[in-house]
Amino acid sequence: MGFTAEFPNMTATIHDVRGLGRAGVKAQQRSLEAGGEVLAEAVRQHLSATQYTLQDLADMDHPYAKRHGSIGVHPSRPFVVHKRSQKMRNAVTNEQKFAPGGSGGGGKYVQRVGIDYGRQPYFRFVIQGTRVMLPRDTVYLTSQLDSVRKGMMQAVIKVLGDELRTQATVRF
Repeated sequence: MGFTAEFPNMTATIHDVRGLGRAGVKAQQRSLEAGGEVLAEAVRQHLSATQYTLQDLADMDHPYAKRHGSIGVHPSRPFVVHKRSQKMRNAVTNEQKFAPGGSGGGGKYVQRVGIDYGRQPYFRFVIQGTRVMLPRDTVYLTSQLDSVRKGMMQAVIKVLGDELRTQATVRF
């Protein structure tokens, strides 16, 4: 499972990227990787809450239960997951793939940040929910936070600036 963090129109963001050749492609790859790492770290933080113990959650009548209709704790970020170990935090993935274009050729690099469900069967239940537990789509909802989006773009801009120096114009 993963959320694909794409920076739309990367070739428009780096003006005249085709003229930069391999340096432009490498800059795109490294900037996506940097943005993905910002997201991956934010996801790890949201999978590491420690406010409540299992007993606290039981005493609150299981606030993630579907019977309540909505998550009853931390309402501003209901996708937060309380850690019991480092397993889920350590299952956050951040990988880059090349997505080939259609019949017209081309293609683009995408950065995939997600959680490796293969490490523990219960990861899927926490994120997607069950018949009795509400879902917490931690990856996607973390990616939608203004602070995370801003951090991702700052990481992209920093890498592009470092990689390309003054060879291209960065615009949004």
